[in-house]
Amino acid sequence: MSLLNNKKRILITGASGLLGYFWINKMFKEFEIILVAHQRQLNYKNLKSIQIDLFSFDEIVKQIKKLNIHIVINLAGISNVEKCENYPDLAFAVNQKLASIVAKACSTTNTKLIHISTDHLFGNENKLFTENDIPILVNNYAKSKYLGECEVLRENPKALVCRTNFFGKGPKHRVSISDWIINDLTNNEIINLFDDVCFSPIIGSKVPEYAHKLLDLGASGIYNISADDVISKYKFGEYIANAFNLSQRLINKSSIKERKDLTKRPLCMGLSNKKASLILNQSFGKVIDHVALLYEHTKSRI
Repeated sequence: MSLLNNKKRILITGASGLLGYFWINKMFKEFEIILVAHQRQLNYKNLKSIQIDLFSFDEIVKQIKKLNIHIVINLAGISNVEKCENYPDLAFAVNQKLASIVAKACSTTNTKLIHISTDHLFGNENKLFTENDIPILVNNYAKSKYLGECEVLRENPKALVCRTNFFGKGPKHRVSISDWIINDLTNNEIINLFDDVCFSPIIGSKVPEYAHKLLDLGASGIYNISADDVISKYKFGEYIANAFNLSQRLINKSSIKERKDLTKRPLCMGLSNKKASLILNQSFGKVIDHVALLYEHTKSRI
């Protein structure tokens, strides 16, 4: 296969997920993108998709060499907290073992790697956690993703591991938290949002933008890609309602402590972006700024 227009070629695993959708839409003009198909048949922008057994080190190495891959974006993972808790063997196989194999294959072939992790790694203190803070792992999702980070960097110290939380207008098969809020409020449905769970999400298109900039500057190790501030899920709903001129009265404050049916989760998932913003020499903006970007992107599509 020859490079098209001299573009670098990237391979995206887990491309059928929400972040895969954002990554493709943000980067398809800059790179030649090849997708690793899994359960869902992929037909994004007529991009090439291939089948690879991601648990096979030899097959990954073979395909990286055959396709002349420059960068691997590992988005493969199980992010459903309840599924991870109910099926721990599956969670650790995908979030830890698979990540380790992909990282080793990239190290062996000297291929750059961006591995996406999570913001689900800390406890209840209301703050922006840094990359050096000690994780407090409260469920199998957090444990498997954290061990995945450790395995990736053990096998491939040059890898870039990005912890993040994101939102944006997703595809029909994979809506984001902002899609859910907008859809329900538009249909005059009452929604409940936790006032005691905090996070620092950014618009999805910025995750690949910042990740590739970090990679271009030779960054390796763990970097947080997040907003400048930490807010509650309820406050996030208010931001969305205000931006899209929807009724805040339909949003009820709720507490995660009342949800005895849910697996235990951290109360604060705020991430400090100071390390990444310093190396990129730019501010990432507050959550409200990213909500405004979402509105602008949505409006431009109409």
